[in-house]
Amino acid sequence: MNFIYYVKTALLFLPAYISNVSPLLVTRLTGGGTPLDMGMTFIDGRRLLGDNKTIKGTLSIIIVGSIIGLAYDPKFIEFVQAIGVAIGNTVGSFMK
Repeated sequence: MNFIYYVKTALLFLPAYISNVSPLLVTRLTGGGTPLDMGMTFIDGRRLLGDNKTIKGTLSIIIVGSIIGLAYDPKFIEFVQAIGVAIGNTVGSFMK
């Protein structure tokens, strides 16, 4: 198989993988933050996005993903990818 192909594929997803971990690191270093859903609840009385989705964490996903992506390849696509990760995490939390 083509080893370079696999390395390039792994590097393509690197900003998303690292930015997905960034809220955990930011929370441990700086403490909690304001809930992303501002405390709103759904019809069943549960929080819309749960207790662990914060504005600080979502911003860290976008910022870290963009920085890692720009360090790898300075194009706009990494910013879009980082926003996609943040939206995916938020939608996943709502579905839970």
